[in-house]
Amino acid sequence: MKDERAPAATSLLIRYRRAAVVGLMNLVLDLRRRAGLTQALLAKSSGISAAAISRYETGGRSPTLATLNSLAAGAGLDVVVSFVPARSDEDQQSVTPSPDDRARDPW
Repeated sequence: MKDERAPAATSLLIRYRRAAVVGLMNLVLDLRRRAGLTQALLAKSSGISAAAISRYETGGRSPTLATLNSLAAGAGLDVVVSFVPARSDEDQQSVTPSPDDRARDPW
């Protein structure tokens, strides 16, 4: 069956998926760093292998919500999911920290 979505919609979907993967990569990495854990320590406390954690942090895989719950629990955190109104690209850029800002304060 042919994909009948408009090219613009397909492009938007691809951008959304890429943003979601990058967001999850940063989420897992930030979660671990905030807890002051190495991949090996988070693996031990969460029951998720260090190899899988590495793949989540580099974008090689995307964790499921159940995996995020395990990782968060291993770091002593809870996962909270909320749905909020979407922000425009301009709004998103204004609240996204630069790499320099993230290096100074990852939270």
